[in-house]
Amino acid sequence: MPFGFVELSESRAYDAIWRRFARFQDIELTTEMLMVARKIPANQKQNVRKQMQQLSYSATQAKEFSDAALSGGDTTRALLAYYAITALANVEILWRGSGDESFERRPSHYNGHGLELTQSQSLWDFGARPQIRNDGSFSGLFGLWRRFASHFPIYCEWRTAIDDTSTTTLVAGVLGRPLEYFSLPNRPLTLGECLKHIPSLAHSIIAYGEQPQFARGRNEVRSSLDAFGKEQSRQIDYILHPAAPAVFEAVSEFFRFNSSMTESLRVQGGSGRLGVALRIEYDVENPPWQDWGVPEIFADRRDLYYMVGPGAFLNEFGYFYIGLYIAGMVSRYYPHHWIKELREGAYVTSLVQEFVEYSLQRAPMLVLGQLEQTIFLYD
Repeated sequence: MPFGFVELSESRAYDAIWRRFARFQDIELTTEMLMVARKIPANQKQNVRKQMQQLSYSATQAKEFSDAALSGGDTTRALLAYYAITALANVEILWRGSGDESFERRPSHYNGHGLELTQSQSLWDFGARPQIRNDGSFSGLFGLWRRFASHFPIYCEWRTAIDDTSTTTLVAGVLGRPLEYFSLPNRPLTLGECLKHIPSLAHSIIAYGEQPQFARGRNEVRSSLDAFGKEQSRQIDYILHPAAPAVFEAVSEFFRFNSSMTESLRVQGGSGRLGVALRIEYDVENPPWQDWGVPEIFADRRDLYYMVGPGAFLNEFGYFYIGLYIAGMVSRYYPHHWIKELREGAYVTSLVQEFVEYSLQRAPMLVLGQLEQTIFLYD
C-alpha cells in the first residue's frame, strides 16, 4: 500500500502527533491491526498481544521522557531526549519485527546502547562509533533499530489532465529504501555531522559557518489521459535548488539514469549557484525504470523536501538518534565539557539546544509515519 499524507501545523505538531499516537497504545487495536497487516494466524494472537503490550509501554515511556525533556533544563534535556528516542526506536522495532525482537527474546548482544562515545576538545567534534560484532553485524539497540529502519519514499505533486480538466494530488511510493542497503562509514559520526543533516537547523548551521549536508528540492509529475482514462503521456520534473557547490555536487551524484533515457532527458541549469531542473519525457508504452535512481529525501512540505547525498546511510531519525546519544552522554558523563560550553556561551551550545528541541517534535512524527505508512508534512 502506498504511503499516505497528513499535513499539520508545525506549531501544533507535538500535541497532534502524540494524540494520534494514542491508538498505538490501545493494545487490542494494535493486535488486530498487526495480525491483519501481516496475515498472522489466530493461534498466535496471545503472542502478538504480548508484543503490543511492550509497544504500548515503549510509546508511553517515550511520551513521558519527551514531556520531561520539554520542561527540563539545559543540564538534563539532552539526556532525557535521548531516552525518549530510544523508547521510540523500540516502538519501531516491536512493530516491524517478529516475536524474536520482543524484550525477552531478543539476543543479549542487542542490550546496551550499541554506540561508543569518542571524545574531543570541542562538543561539535565529539562522536559516536556504532559497535560491530565479529560477524560484522551491529550490536545494541541502535544496531537492532537499524535492521528495521528505512527512508521514507520520495513523493511528488501529480497533476492529471483529462481534456480541459486537471486535478492535483500528492503521490508517494510504497516503501522507502531500508538503511541496511547502505554501508555505515568505518569511523565515528560526529555531533557536528548529525547537526548538518537536520533540515530544521539549516539556517542556524549556515550562521555557524558550516553547510547543511542536503539540498532543497521537489518533484512534479504531469500526466495526460484520454477520455477513456488511458494515459497518453507523462512528464516528470525533478528540481534541485541552489546549494553550496560541494553539497550540490554530492547530491547530484545520486541522480542516475540509464543510457536508454538519454533522448528523453532534458537538463537545465546544473550548478550549485543556479540549481538544476531535470525533465523526463516518460515513455508510457515502455517505462524506463531500470537503473533509474534519485537521492533519498527528508520530508518537509507539500512542495519541498530535502535531498541527501552520501549521508543517506542514516535517515532523519537516525541522525537525531546518534546526535542525542552524543549530547546526552557528554552532559551525563563528561559534565566538565558541557559546563565549559554553557559557561562560555558557545554558539555550538545553542545549536545543540535547538537540535534537542527539534528532536522532540520530529522523532515521534517520524516513527509514527513509519508505523502508519504516512508522510507527515508541515502546512
